[in-house]
Amino acid sequence: MPRLSPRHVILISALAAALVYSHSYRNRWAMDDQPIVLSNPTAQSVEAAGSAFFETFWPRSLGALAGQYRPLTMLTYGIDWSLSDGRPSWFHIVNVLWHAIATALFVMVALAWLSPVGALAAGLVFAVHPVHVEAVANIMGRSEMMAAAGLFVTILTARRYRRAMTARARAAWLAATIAALFAAMLSKEHGVVGVALLALDEFLDPEGDFRESLDLYLAATALTLGWFYLWRGIAGTFAVFSQADTLHGLSFWGRLATMFPAQLHVVRLLVWPMDLAVDYSPQLIPRRVEWSVLASLGLVVSSAIVVLAFAVLRRAPVIAFGILAAVFTYAPTANLLFPSGVLLAERALYFGVVAPALVAGWLMMRAGGGRHGRGVVWSLAVVLAVFGTRTVTRVPVWEDSSSVVVTDFSEHSENYRARLRIGSAYRAEGKKAAALAEALAAAATFPEDPFVAMFTVPRARSLGYMKLALAEARRAYDVLPEHAGVARLVVQSYLGLGLPDSAVPVAQATIETLPDDLLAADIYYTVLDSLEAEPWRRQLARARILWLNGEPGAASRAIDSATVAIPGGIQDQSGCWDLQQAHSLIGTLRPQSTEIVELELERAGSLCRP
Repeated sequence: MPRLSPRHVILISALAAALVYSHSYRNRWAMDDQPIVLSNPTAQSVEAAGSAFFETFWPRSLGALAGQYRPLTMLTYGIDWSLSDGRPSWFHIVNVLWHAIATALFVMVALAWLSPVGALAAGLVFAVHPVHVEAVANIMGRSEMMAAAGLFVTILTARRYRRAMTARARAAWLAATIAALFAAMLSKEHGVVGVALLALDEFLDPEGDFRESLDLYLAATALTLGWFYLWRGIAGTFAVFSQADTLHGLSFWGRLATMFPAQLHVVRLLVWPMDLAVDYSPQLIPRRVEWSVLASLGLVVSSAIVVLAFAVLRRAPVIAFGILAAVFTYAPTANLLFPSGVLLAERALYFGVVAPALVAGWLMMRAGGGRHGRGVVWSLAVVLAVFGTRTVTRVPVWEDSSSVVVTDFSEHSENYRARLRIGSAYRAEGKKAAALAEALAAAATFPEDPFVAMFTVPRARSLGYMKLALAEARRAYDVLPEHAGVARLVVQSYLGLGLPDSAVPVAQATIETLPDDLLAADIYYTVLDSLEAEPWRRQLARARILWLNGEPGAASRAIDSATVAIPGGIQDQSGCWDLQQAHSLIGTLRPQSTEIVELELERAGSLCRP
């Protein structure tokens, strides 16, 4: 084996990473690229991205508030758009550069434990691993590479901090470490595991001393807590709605019964990623409510891998680092400790590839000469050839949304989301009946997902199947009654059938469950309008909408208009409900009018008592 310098190893690995994705510049916008970049003004200039620095990653206009906060990733989109005038090829080229950078940084981290030959093996595995395709070939996946690069830099600068000889140098490297950690967090949420990675790296460092690094850990912990506070205020309140549909309604043990079998998929994807999928929704990963033999196997395999990491802490620290680092970064989306918005995604395993890559590097370093050594070299060469070929041939799948949909459906038609996507393709071609049929098939495959009704109900209504639309809406509402969008489907279906009285209790229940939700308020106003309810009731409903929309002055005027007409206006329990629900809002905006409300409720007597 020729002698290699660390610089050559870093360069070769980065070039390999760029080479296997060199044809991705032909790809266009695919799947989430469209709402996140192509149709999002925030991503189309540096100024817009900067002004939206404290906004959620997904545009609020889409109602897709998934608890994601990635302003640094969005800023890079704004830069790309400004430089390229929105050409997708440029975005893809930049994605490839990010992958090459992340690969180079990973090799620099690995060189602390591995010889140049071992680090080269690790770098090449990381560079060409097929599980990376979703992150690199899809523009939306850039956050994975940016966060990984930030975490690698965090580890590297912390090492320089620990070995700095002067107080000034230590302060400079501490600042660099904190900056890199913050960049990782602002690129993707799992950057918060940076503190754990720092502790792991120092623990495995023979010269590490936590007492001498106390100021670094205090700063990193303070930064992490500050990020959590920032994230919670901007996007964290929406995280509950981003729970994966497969897990909705499952108990803690039901979630574990579902997710431990999924860990077998994770291990397979990291070790032998030949069978790939756009997503892993049912029935690729079935929903389970009871413990099974497969769940036990998943628990045993997962536990054995972690035990292996601790068993080789001193003998093979590089393997321990790879396994535990992969566990740390995957944990936020593993759905074991808490539910997340993604059941399993290949892009979420981007950093996790450090585990098999470092194992490969350790094996190469230990191979030595002779027949055994040649066997390891040839085995690794075959793996790299297979992985590289799979990566190269997988990249075109992400050419555009159509290619993703067709491939997903042809490879995994048992996945109910594949049917939703093919149905959307039919709808774009004007084949409404076929689009409805695919959506209904998806609903039958996995009825526990209430959001399938967002496809079935509008399509059924557009074809005049109003009773079918109502049945689908009610099915979704039974699964998720606390979601305003689902409630709106039920209300719209009742109104479409000319049954506004049946829509009233649904609209009222939505207001009671979500009193501060603008959509819930709008739903109820629509129902009152369809009923041609008394003007004062509609004015109170309108006041709620105006208040939630940030127009207190207009809301006050609507209340004034309503209170003038309230006396003697209660005719049924719905009128009582309107006054009772509006009481706190009137007390906030027009406290002098609360007496009118209370007097009217008292006058109505038993009609307004539960």
